[in-house]
Amino acid sequence: MQALLARRAPVLLWSSVFSHTICDGACFVHGSGSVEKRPSRRRYAAFNTSGRCGEAKELVHAMKKMSAQDAKALYDALHPRVRLDIMRLLSEKRRKRQSDRVTSKLTKYYSVPFEKNYFFREEDVEEMSTLGKGPGGQATNRRMQTAIVKHVPSGLIVKFSRFPSLWLNRRAARELLSLRLEEHLLGPTSQLGKIRVARERRRRRQQRTLKYLSEKGARLQTKDTRRCHWLAFLTGESPLPSAAVSQMALEEDAAAVPVTTAVLFGPECNTWWPKLRAASQSTAAAAPDSTGDGGVPLFLQYLFPVAYADSSPAEREEMAACKSSKAVRTNVRRALSCFCELFGLRLRRIAASAPIEASRVVLERDGLNWVERKSRLTKNGSMTPLARACWPRVYMSVRELGMSPEARAIVVFFKKEVRTALGSASGAWAVEALQCLTEAVRRSKSAVTVQLSSGTSSPTRRGE
Repeated sequence: MQALLARRAPVLLWSSVFSHTICDGACFVHGSGSVEKRPSRRRYAAFNTSGRCGEAKELVHAMKKMSAQDAKALYDALHPRVRLDIMRLLSEKRRKRQSDRVTSKLTKYYSVPFEKNYFFREEDVEEMSTLGKGPGGQATNRRMQTAIVKHVPSGLIVKFSRFPSLWLNRRAARELLSLRLEEHLLGPTSQLGKIRVARERRRRRQQRTLKYLSEKGARLQTKDTRRCHWLAFLTGESPLPSAAVSQMALEEDAAAVPVTTAVLFGPECNTWWPKLRAASQSTAAAAPDSTGDGGVPLFLQYLFPVAYADSSPAEREEMAACKSSKAVRTNVRRALSCFCELFGLRLRRIAASAPIEASRVVLERDGLNWVERKSRLTKNGSMTPLARACWPRVYMSVRELGMSPEARAIVVFFKKEVRTALGSASGAWAVEALQCLTEAVRRSKSAVTVQLSSGTSSPTRRGE
């Protein structure tokens, strides 16, 4: 209890009191001791607002007559609120001096009713007022509130009705008319002209900044897409990157359940086609004139990794790591089976008849699924853009990973389609597919021209 009473004991109060020590004028002095509090602590009370500007002017006038040390000592002894009034007064004077330098070319005329200098005479102004409008009901609508001021020589008209008081609206309308008349006479060198020029400069700077940020974002996104993490994704250590997920429009689903190989080969195995089609459309919209792997969705690039002769060193290192991983080849083999099913095809493995022979892989049509999904592979006698972009990538991936039976099965399938439609135009799409595969092989070995000769399929023929 004694500690609580001691805590509530009277303390020294700091307040502003009047001191008649400077030129017999009342001013606020920062004093200490048990003095009387201010009559009101409200911010906008009459005691705290009335006369503050005049007191600040008197203090500034008095400090001008003192030495620098005495003026500093007096200023430090003042109440913080009084010091703030002095700073505001000095900044207002400084701003007026700067604006007066700009408008020194024009003559100002003193307005007796409003006690201010304007760029026009009161005789050149026609003024009228109208009834106010807006919220307030009858009290607003039945009194004169809006001030309309017209400068007769220039024809400028200003209408102002923001304040409830007609006197305040008249004064604000004159200030606005003075600014507009200055802009009318001086143009860009006037105060409003400089504001408009600064606004236009700021708008252009913002446009340049937005353009720079958009270009930088595109570069970073391209760099992020090229920063491949094929090994981590195919081994299940990391999910599909956000750039690939955004191409498939799965941001909300990926936020709840990350897209990993377990998800793709599990519950999402039957929904590959909508994802692949959405990613292909996004890729085509982003780069309509892209060639090579530029038109392959990132979703497929991560499932079927491959490094060409013009690939980056990071991609080559990642591909070398994928070649030595058994889990990568297993997941790529599973992805190849799902990919073939999207086009109505079936990847069938035939066991070897003898222990010394290797098992064969055959790619063939899958009955009614081929009839239903054939349009995804070929349309109007040629390959669809999606198939033309994706099949070379898939073929080169299984080829580079050392999966020779699967790569041979893809080539044999298209060659069979060419032989089946020999002499008709229905096999043009298979010929186009073989040409795409040949271009992909040539791209992977740019120094040596490689053709898909019959020697590639000769082991298959011997096996058959």
